[in-house]
Amino acid sequence: MINWWLDKGISVFRVDAINFIKKDQRWCDGEVDGADGLSACFQFCRNKEGIEDFFHELREETFDRHQCMTVAEAVDVPYDQLETFIGKTGCFSMMFDFMYSNLDITKNEEWFPDQDWSIKAYKDALFASQIEINKLGWAGAFHENHDMPRSLNRLVKNPADRNGKAAKLLGSLLMFLKSTPYIYEGEEIGMINNERSSIDEFDDISSHNQYTRALEEGYSKEEALHFVNRRSRDNTRSPMCWNSSEYGGFSDVKPWLALNEHASEINVEKQINDPDSVLSFY
Repeated sequence: MINWWLDKGISVFRVDAINFIKKDQRWCDGEVDGADGLSACFQFCRNKEGIEDFFHELREETFDRHQCMTVAEAVDVPYDQLETFIGKTGCFSMMFDFMYSNLDITKNEEWFPDQDWSIKAYKDALFASQIEINKLGWAGAFHENHDMPRSLNRLVKNPADRNGKAAKLLGSLLMFLKSTPYIYEGEEIGMINNERSSIDEFDDISSHNQYTRALEEGYSKEEALHFVNRRSRDNTRSPMCWNSSEYGGFSDVKPWLALNEHASEINVEKQINDPDSVLSFY
């Protein structure tokens, strides 16, 4: 399949969740870690021994033949295993490192409870990522993606400070990292999260799952909704705001997700000719 696309001229591949491709085939029962009576799967399917054999074959049979550029989405890769992913012996041109970007969720990727992280902890994790990755390879730096909330909400704790100045600050940070910067749609105009009033307003299946799990763990409906509003993937999957029209210039018909509630104020049309706007800064 990969070679089929490469033969057609595709020259760049982003490879999703690739460090989950190798599974522990002993099929062990995991220790129950929640009120639902189930176990998180990560110990059985993330960064498992032998994954390097898959990667060597993948690189030799596809990527090396076409000299294409590749970026791996790989969550929670220990730094002593980086050479499997990047560098001279690694499979990919660069990787997204999540060690510094997932401080606001648990190791099992649960959105509850709220994590008590600090700016210093974020800085230390970001610096560690830069140092370790650049010892042998290259990173794709990011603040946002399709699985995360808006960076202004995630990284700026005081709601009053989630403004254009903060968006420019985060943009500066991204651009000055020793990495290839990746900008997610809407980040360049400073888009922020929606605040939904009911779980029924969410489309994202993970949001519904996390909401249900929070209730099972004893949180109230209000608390569960808070967790989902804070971390839902719908926050970055809502339509791009091009202008202040009914559907934000994204479509002439009602899109599958509700338009961002701030679309009338935060959109491309309002910023494109403003020399002091976030878009002009980018």
